[in-house]
Amino acid sequence: MTPGDTPVSSAQTVIYIKKANHVTYGNTTIVKYPDARRKDSSSSVTSEEEPLLPKSTPKQKQNSLDDELRKLDTLLRRSSHNDLRVEDVPGDGDCLYHTFIRNRHIHGLPDSPKELRRQLVKYLESNPSTSDGMSYKDFLCLPLDPDHGVLQPEDKAIETTVKNADDQKELRWQRFLKKIQDGEWGGSLEIRALSQLYNVPVTVLTIDPDQSRLNEIRFNHTPKTTLNPVIYMGHLSVNGIGTHFVALKPLEEKSFEQPASFQQGEPHRKIFDSTYPYKEGEIMYVQKLLNRIGCIETLSGRKNYGTGFRVGTKYVMTAFHVMEDALSQFWKEVYKRLTDEERERVRWTRDCLPEDGVWKLSTLLSSLEPDKMKILEHIGTESITDEFQIKFGFVRDNPDSINSNFSYEVAFASPSHDVVILELIQDNKLPDPIHLKDTNIPSAKLHVLGHPNGVELQHDPGCVIIKDEEELDDLVEQGISFFTNQGYAESKVEEDYAPCILSPDHILFHCSKSTAHGASGSPLIVIIKDKPQVIGMLLRGHPKLYYNYRNNHDKETKDRAYLLVELGISMEKVRSLLIHHSLNELADDLFKH
Repeated sequence: MTPGDTPVSSAQTVIYIKKANHVTYGNTTIVKYPDARRKDSSSSVTSEEEPLLPKSTPKQKQNSLDDELRKLDTLLRRSSHNDLRVEDVPGDGDCLYHTFIRNRHIHGLPDSPKELRRQLVKYLESNPSTSDGMSYKDFLCLPLDPDHGVLQPEDKAIETTVKNADDQKELRWQRFLKKIQDGEWGGSLEIRALSQLYNVPVTVLTIDPDQSRLNEIRFNHTPKTTLNPVIYMGHLSVNGIGTHFVALKPLEEKSFEQPASFQQGEPHRKIFDSTYPYKEGEIMYVQKLLNRIGCIETLSGRKNYGTGFRVGTKYVMTAFHVMEDALSQFWKEVYKRLTDEERERVRWTRDCLPEDGVWKLSTLLSSLEPDKMKILEHIGTESITDEFQIKFGFVRDNPDSINSNFSYEVAFASPSHDVVILELIQDNKLPDPIHLKDTNIPSAKLHVLGHPNGVELQHDPGCVIIKDEEELDDLVEQGISFFTNQGYAESKVEEDYAPCILSPDHILFHCSKSTAHGASGSPLIVIIKDKPQVIGMLLRGHPKLYYNYRNNHDKETKDRAYLLVELGISMEKVRSLLIHHSLNELADDLFKH
């Protein structure tokens, strides 16, 4: 009791809660809990959304826990989550909070579990309902099985001496808040509340009782958190009793951090700050950004993928090399079917392609004989319009997507700068365009959203722009030295790094995970005054030989992602290209939004 509390006889039961006046129900007295830490057994927590997670108890035999750690790591490698690895945390009763703090993507996290507990209690006091409007008080019930602690007299007294149901709920709720602040082990309800506090989706992986697979328990996977990276954690049991939470970290993060092991309490260190303000994920959701970015795919034959995004009134922008095979094949076929006189109407490259600019039959060959034009239009329809589509809104937990096809009449193509602006056939019900920023303003944080190799929309919020010439020179020097020592020709490595030049035309950056690989054409987004704006478009990573190197080595131990520089073209450069080719109307259309 705090000083000044009324003494309570030994025959009475005292219920310690976070907030209370002195209230007595028969032989039960309710008082404000003392300031000293007091560890109580936890109450069971469950919900209709998430299955019950046993509360963590102190670690039992260390060898048993080590066995479970190894088993979890082995099952991760065999599962669809094989890009995750176990990172242990101290088993001091704060393992859930240590695990949450270890997540590198969450911006604004405190350094200590004690402060995170304080934040959580403060949040719950002001937000006693879940994101879907259910009261947290309705989730609390008695711990009736040994997995969830021994039932204390204080808990029993609430049920036996307090008759009013609302009073029981309030007392359980205040007991719950007290336990969080006092150091009680965390479980399902705390995870749900933390995910709501930081607006993050959380997935907990547990080992199935048959020991052969992993089970998933998902928290706060809602439309509002769709663009936010999922936070993964593992929950271990020993002899069927929930024992310990551990962090599960993507392999890509290990390229930028000191390697982690199973040693408890290892400090968490980063080379650069890639934390992500999750408010920005909500901004992108509210702005319906996920519906404005699409997955480009072929509809027949060998599957090819890329990413494109809505611009202007009826257009999509992507990297030229995403559509290069189809566009080149079509225009080479056009070239073959033209007479020498007809060819003279168009400026051609050595590859028999039109020079950078408009690639439209109706513009470049407007005086062509109608029957020949009809044949070329038919070829264009079959090879481009009927062969490619873009799926907007192709994200997790979203069954609906908007599909559209491209016209063979290309608004702008620049193979030399790897940019193409495609016209969409369907001009109704199209997603709104994304705002394009026509000035390349340096930013600390960069978001990449794309469809690497055709998968659902992926979001990397931890990208860091390279802005310092000395930093870039040092990186390239390290890369040339490393890959040369791996057996690659020095001239080839230097050639691969050659495009990495700091200028207003380009954006050079590091990704914190592999979202960029296979996601050419993805928009590079910054949040300015709570508004998403595209400052560039992803083209490719350099050196290109990096991917060949990584595929031939063990990712976990040989990955050198810090030597990979992602290259994007700035929207400032795209606009200047349009103006240079006298496409002022198209430039105004794209950059007025």
